[in-house]
Amino acid sequence: MPVTTLGRPEYRGTFPRTGEPPNGGYCQSRTKSCQSCAAGRITCHYRWMPRTTELHDAVDTYFRALYNCDVTLLDAVFHPASSLFDVDEGVVTVDPFPVWREVVAHRASPASVGQERSEEIVSIDWLSETAAVVHVRLRVLDSIFVDQLSFVDGPDGWQIVAKVWHLESTVPAA
Repeated sequence: MPVTTLGRPEYRGTFPRTGEPPNGGYCQSRTKSCQSCAAGRITCHYRWMPRTTELHDAVDTYFRALYNCDVTLLDAVFHPASSLFDVDEGVVTVDPFPVWREVVAHRASPASVGQERSEEIVSIDWLSETAAVVHVRLRVLDSIFVDQLSFVDGPDGWQIVAKVWHLESTVPAA
């Protein structure tokens, strides 16, 4: 199972032959340590997931975009047709990306008030070689958010196609 170390998920287990997953990926089985490969099977029946570096870079772009309220970075990491979802007191709110982008563009950035960056990748769930759901936690000003980001790897690289977010807590003003 992937575990988060310094904000980057890593696979905990034994990998065949080299002891490390190829291309920075991890075994799709997640709960197996590829003992079938280590036991001598020629072809592993668990597929290796793709490199995670590019996905991590996209998540970092997302973090930097929100920390700096940089809409150019948001444009790079969000698919133009993406939407953002939240539920508050039983009411589902859906914002198209362009609407939310304008909200971010017109608010004070955490960087502008000297806030330290505070973010983490909680987990990554690979749906396929070109689709993943990334669960993150981050602080934006006095709010701590948990986000579920649905990424696809398309012609423009890894982009968020849907975001479900929740205000987890607020930080008292200093």
